[in-house]
Amino acid sequence: MSKIDQNMSRPEVSVIVCTRNRAEKIEGCLNSIRIASDACPGISVEIVVVDNGSSDGTSRVVSAWVFENSAVSANLIFEPRVGLSRARNAGIRASRGDILIFTDDDCRLSPDYIEIAVYLHKSDIKPSVRGGRVLLGNSEDIAFTVKLDRTPAAMDSKTFPGGFLLGCNITLKRDLAEDLGGFDQRFGPGTGIRSAEDTEYLYRAYLKGVDVLFDPALIVYHFHGRTDVSSIKKLFFDYNIGNGALYAKYATASPRILKQ
Repeated sequence: MSKIDQNMSRPEVSVIVCTRNRAEKIEGCLNSIRIASDACPGISVEIVVVDNGSSDGTSRVVSAWVFENSAVSANLIFEPRVGLSRARNAGIRASRGDILIFTDDDCRLSPDYIEIAVYLHKSDIKPSVRGGRVLLGNSEDIAFTVKLDRTPAAMDSKTFPGGFLLGCNITLKRDLAEDLGGFDQRFGPGTGIRSAEDTEYLYRAYLKGVDVLFDPALIVYHFHGRTDVSSIKKLFFDYNIGNGALYAKYATASPRILKQ
């Protein structure tokens, strides 16, 4: 289902949102993208939603939202093979923007996010992958899967890539994404490895000499909904599996990762 006018010029920005069985949360995410887009009318924006095999009516919610927000350029596509990396790669292929923004279905962009992201990428001397702060959207949720740092930083040889940027707050230019190749489909939720698809992507970029930068001005609010310790322990276990897979993939190419 698409509402893209094929006669329109190429958008400057594509916001890619991958979703699976989040019918109750996806609308808040889409509203935040619309607000951020409305805040910078001089920047053309499209939204690409990838339904990754939902069974709860998520696609119906997205379709209704697109219909109700007729001024928004939006595209709903389907990737039935479960896996966040597969979904993100499908979103990249379907997108048309020069700047790609990745966020999650349980997140909301700050109103100035798109404007800041475009400004930062236009200011780059060389290609970069950028991300920023991830704050709790709901104070009742446990403060996990957030990034509260306030100081700009660049990944270097002393940085462990896990958590340097979070997958719900990543932006890069299309030509860099094409150069890096897609997300490794063996990694991430929906696979046996369960996580680290974002970490692997960032680390691969770093090894290719790309600047991987944290900028606290890029803010996303995370409504993850985890209020009990057991759910956090499970997620932490999944992260450890992802870190192990990262070590296994890069131990030969970059032994220093084993020293982190």
